[in-house]
Amino acid sequence: TDEITTETISRFSRERGMLIEQHGAVALAAVHEYRQLPPEATVNRLTVALETAHPAKFSEVVTPAAGVEPAVPESLSGLFELEEKIISLEGDYNDLKEYLLSSFSG
Repeated sequence: TDEITTETISRFSRERGMLIEQHGAVALAAVHEYRQLPPEATVNRLTVALETAHPAKFSEVVTPAAGVEPAVPESLSGLFELEEKIISLEGDYNDLKEYLLSSFSG
């Protein structure tokens, strides 16, 4: 839920001094819930969650939840000035592959 996501962002900020964005918070909340299960209900206790987005990209969600505004790193400084481009594809792997190859190959 949005409430769990917001609380997870807030908890990581308070308890660990870490800023995480909402997608990572969903994963970390799931890891927390998984670890609450009895050992016999899980295959393996080892869990890994990767945070792949910078919290500054989602500051409108992170800032109110964490109480801290994420600093924008230089690598993201021009991100918000770029034109957004949305491509609609059918849910087919070959269509995606063809689009990527035709758009981004040398």
